[in-house]
Amino acid sequence: MGNLLISIGITSYNRAEMLRACLEALTRQTIPADRFEVVVADNNSTDNTLDMLATFRSRLPHLVIAQEHRRGVGYARNRTIVESSATTEWLAELDDDSEPFPDWLERVMAEIGRDRFDAFGGHVIPKPYGDLPKWYRKDYGDSDFISATACSIPKGPYYFIGCNSAYRKAPLRAVGGFPSSILGKRGARICHWEETNAQVRMLRAGYRLGYVPDIKAYHFVRPDKCTPRYFLRVAYGTGRDSWAAMEDRPALRKILRIIASGHYRCSLALLRAWRMAVPSQSYYPTNLWIDAISPLYWMVGSLVGARDHVDPVDRAAI
Repeated sequence: MGNLLISIGITSYNRAEMLRACLEALTRQTIPADRFEVVVADNNSTDNTLDMLATFRSRLPHLVIAQEHRRGVGYARNRTIVESSATTEWLAELDDDSEPFPDWLERVMAEIGRDRFDAFGGHVIPKPYGDLPKWYRKDYGDSDFISATACSIPKGPYYFIGCNSAYRKAPLRAVGGFPSSILGKRGARICHWEETNAQVRMLRAGYRLGYVPDIKAYHFVRPDKCTPRYFLRVAYGTGRDSWAAMEDRPALRKILRIIASGHYRCSLALLRAWRMAVPSQSYYPTNLWIDAISPLYWMVGSLVGARDHVDPVDRAAI
């Protein structure tokens, strides 16, 4: 396996058909499949994931199927680090609901060759997986839009989305990998901060992080995620776990800033709705509900997180 260019890690739980699409996309990369390793960490799937994975062994000759029985995406992500080949310096991360573009890996390798970053993320583009409601907007899932409100890409510091990212393995190991039990999705609990916390630690340790929009991957959007209730749950969970993700400690000044920010974002949504004369062809009452109420749920979640603050010191052994 000494000729491997890179390892690709994928975590999965009961998404056999979406995972199949991800693996199919990897078989169509412009770089031959015998030049990269694919490590799939199955997190106790009860569907036909393992049987489906077995069908790819001939087309992905360096396919590693790993079992991670501890429940949580952080544990599974760390399993991809542990099971990856010792001969590869880099680990690229996809999710089981990602679909990389055909030149995705070629562009990842080109960026690695420039030696600008120790970890970087790419452009995540929403792709319907079934019929979506007419009110669903691209900016609800596109990383280039999300960056303006939910993180600071590309201005810095650089926190990118984990389903299209790459890490130099030594620095990632040095900061302890991904948090395992406090952050990250586990069953019905919604939380997406485990990769952000790893990036926070890397940045504070002096490693170089960046965003490369030419590295593109689709992210499947399922109809069950296109409900106001789901958006509000995400907003609440994002606020609740932001303290742990950023390893920040609550203080009165920060709490007052959160309250002001929540009301400010709510006011902006109401102003936008008024200007667009809801409903219009591009803005519906559901958009108003999501855009105006989500900041308040984020604010409440942040206040709850401040009350129950716990440092994410948990790290699975890597």
